[in-house]
Amino acid sequence: MKWTKFSGQMFSALVCAVSVFVTPCAAQAATDQNPPGASECTVADLNDSYAAMNCLVSNARYAYVASLQTGSTMQLPVPANTPAGSPCIVTAISQAPGSGGTIMGQCRDGNEVFQAFAWPLSNGVPGNPLQLSPGTSGVMTHATGVSINGYVIGTAVAQNGSFTGVFWAPGSGTPTVLPGLSLLGIGIVLGNCEPVDINDATSPVVAGNCAMGNGQDQPVYWTGLNGLFNVAHALPKPSGAAYCSASEVNNSGQILGQCYYSGSADTYLAVIWGAGGAGPTVLTTINGNTALRTTGVDMNDSGAVIVSFTGGTTNGGIAGSQQCAIWTSGTNAQSVVIPGATDCVPAGIGNNGKAMVTLKLSNGNTNAAHVDYTSSLTAVAEGDVAGGSNSAVTAQSRSGANAGVAAENSAGQEHAETEAVL
Repeated sequence: MKWTKFSGQMFSALVCAVSVFVTPCAAQAATDQNPPGASECTVADLNDSYAAMNCLVSNARYAYVASLQTGSTMQLPVPANTPAGSPCIVTAISQAPGSGGTIMGQCRDGNEVFQAFAWPLSNGVPGNPLQLSPGTSGVMTHATGVSINGYVIGTAVAQNGSFTGVFWAPGSGTPTVLPGLSLLGIGIVLGNCEPVDINDATSPVVAGNCAMGNGQDQPVYWTGLNGLFNVAHALPKPSGAAYCSASEVNNSGQILGQCYYSGSADTYLAVIWGAGGAGPTVLTTINGNTALRTTGVDMNDSGAVIVSFTGGTTNGGIAGSQQCAIWTSGTNAQSVVIPGATDCVPAGIGNNGKAMVTLKLSNGNTNAAHVDYTSSLTAVAEGDVAGGSNSAVTAQSRSGANAGVAAENSAGQEHAETEAVL
């Protein structure tokens, strides 16, 4: 699973001032996961058993894990040499079933430099943090994804800012370098490569991007037996594209990305490469009408994608607004209907045919909402789940059965809510 797509600082970014009255909807049943003493929390990521959270306690940031079944929370152990104040943040949790799994995040070391860390879960109890070392490839590390088997991917960053793609095997803090991309015929190997996602296949596939040195990326994927990612493959550009980038790989080996087109129009389009780098298929229309700007935000294991696009008179929504669409096949996606709202921010799409979005309502507030797209493309707002005026989706489990929501209470404080997606 890749790094979570949303941050906890979202309400100010989502508010839009308008004046149309909206009839409030019934609140969705949710569990407040804020631990005692925490004034604010946000779910960074979750699976169907646990949520990884970042919380504010006495003006310091701490990481927690919460049980979806019991509502109990535990603080993640902090590395011994971590300074006080803002010691650690969590960014993702593996989609392991049951009581195990791996949480990944970042902690400051004794030199005030952020390093990647991993916490194992055993019966829901977080173990001691394992520092994911840069080895000889750098001075700091950044984790970008974690698999169900505990492989963590990321980058080792050198003093001069250059970076090397690496992975850490389960239980190991020693990095293995991901090979750069060899440009056949010209004898050049692209070494500044960043892995962005890893799937949960027995022989995992890692998706990433290698810097071309001209401000453009070359999307790639790595394959290899049991985590030994010994081959980097270039992903082809579609006709007319200037360059592309990859963002996600699902358990079917499909890779989600985006391609950028040169010319007078500011055009970028969501794309999917098939397993083994086939294609890509380009999303060119919304509701059968030409779309100039589409972004794939999340993809499930069947290849269905929740898309963000710029609204217009022909493809849905107010001109210039942010809208959502569901892309399931071909080159066309269908827009999500958002009654009483002006904008739609995609959050996730599960394997159960349900997607999560955040709506900017016509009264200026924000609401978490769900879309059961196999039966209806209408988003259903979930109301004020914590008693305040605003809520926003921060994460959805891969199955689609559970979601994390950042919700304001009546005092305007941000609470971490978890809920079953209906």
